[in-house]
Amino acid sequence: MRTSNFSTIVCLAFSLILTAVQAQNKLPVIKATSRAVDVIDGDDFRKGVWRILPEKRPDLYYVLIPHKPHRVMFRTDVDSISFETQYTGVYDFIILLNNKDSCYTRIVAKENNLLPFTSDRKAGGSESDTIPITIGRNDKIFIAASINGSAPLNFQFDLGAGGNIIKKGSIDKVKLNFDGKTFLINSDGRNEVPTSSRNTLTVGPMRWENNITLVVGDNMDHGEDGLLGNTLFLDKVIELNYDRKIMVIHDTMPEIGSEYSRYNIILDGGVIPFIQASIKVNGILFTDWYMFDTGYSGYLRIPSALYEKYQLKNKVEKAFSLWGKRILLPGFEVGGHLFSNVKTKVENSQGNGHPRGLMGNSLLKRFNVFLDNRNGYIYLKTNSLLQAPDRGTNLMPWIIAVILLLIIMAAVVWIIRKRSRRIA
Repeated sequence: MRTSNFSTIVCLAFSLILTAVQAQNKLPVIKATSRAVDVIDGDDFRKGVWRILPEKRPDLYYVLIPHKPHRVMFRTDVDSISFETQYTGVYDFIILLNNKDSCYTRIVAKENNLLPFTSDRKAGGSESDTIPITIGRNDKIFIAASINGSAPLNFQFDLGAGGNIIKKGSIDKVKLNFDGKTFLINSDGRNEVPTSSRNTLTVGPMRWENNITLVVGDNMDHGEDGLLGNTLFLDKVIELNYDRKIMVIHDTMPEIGSEYSRYNIILDGGVIPFIQASIKVNGILFTDWYMFDTGYSGYLRIPSALYEKYQLKNKVEKAFSLWGKRILLPGFEVGGHLFSNVKTKVENSQGNGHPRGLMGNSLLKRFNVFLDNRNGYIYLKTNSLLQAPDRGTNLMPWIIAVILLLIIMAAVVWIIRKRSRRIA
């Protein structure tokens, strides 16, 4: 009897193994002779962003906007494969490198690192949390937040940030345990910095319990303690209302009426929002994706690759600038509104194969916003700040005056010293 049972178990185990092998062998296969793979995730095209790693089994790719049904394509130098993804779906295939190395790859239509939070919402079945915001003199958004029970700190809300950062000079205000390191890339370059995991964050009625990792950074203005980004709300809808000076976090997209216009977005890295906008020159629109960066205090920035791509050198005027290269765009269209004579900074391209521009909050503050991370849309409506003067335009005469004054003072000091030497 025992022998019979043992034989049955062995046969069953062998059958399961055989079934698994057969299923694995039935996985779709695409070929490649290069390790670099292009990924087209909905509207987001990234050239050579995926590296073939046969040692990973499977190598996981997380869909950028998992709740939104859309096509995801992997394209090698000789082949391609695509899937129509649905939320929670898993899609397996094999990339055969040089006809010998098999890379088992899995596309996952779920959030990679969701950060759930609890809320002290008042009774009444509310599906949203409201917190006050302030707009700094640098046009950035600021909110009050507490780390590990600290006193309220002044955090910038930065949609252009890929994570959450504590300012180096504010570390003493918070109880932190540094237990790791990472590389932080910003305008200061690429630097290795310490990190602290399992922190508790409180913002208004919302509380993230022991699940926040903070990166140490120092590229901030005076009075800022850190910055918080879109990683906190990847399955939520973020409302920014500059007229009422509030930020509202909604569980789902609320009814907002027809005064808002809807636009597709892409989420770079599954976090940072981009929206399509257009440079307008001589009646021609040049449309591309631009970062929706509330953490950049400027107006508009484009990479030199776009400047050259659209041959703007002989089509636009140069703008006066004390630092870097600036041009004057005849028109820039975003959110259904055309802005005229837009001073734009031109920066050297990073050579990443998909140069994109960046809109800062000197421009973005002119729109009330619903950012629907769940479904991949942004809703915009112009607000009371639409005709507000550009901060940079207002400051430029003062900057020039200060520089001229310093030059005059230096000249006076030089003349006095020269006369003193003659007398001596």
